[in-house]
Amino acid sequence: MYLALETVIDNAIQGPADYGVTMIDQNGNQSIEWHNYFEGISPSKPFGYMAIRHRDAGQDFPTTGADENKKAVWNISLFSLYPMNQQSE
Repeated sequence: MYLALETVIDNAIQGPADYGVTMIDQNGNQSIEWHNYFEGISPSKPFGYMAIRHRDAGQDFPTTGADENKKAVWNISLFSLYPMNQQSE
């Protein structure tokens, strides 16, 4: 799943709530939407992230938390960065 943000990612982002065309983040933040396609980066959203999760064949995806609060464990990485000029002081 993919996400483009205007700032560098922080610990508040936990990964998609599920698979689908567009999913909100597991933390319930409606403004953080993961997509099953890369929506692209731009000057206003220069940081592109990818969320992946792994499982062994025949096993469930790993989760964390109690049964009623299970959340998928995602590995989130920066994979795309819009070119920016570095300004000297």
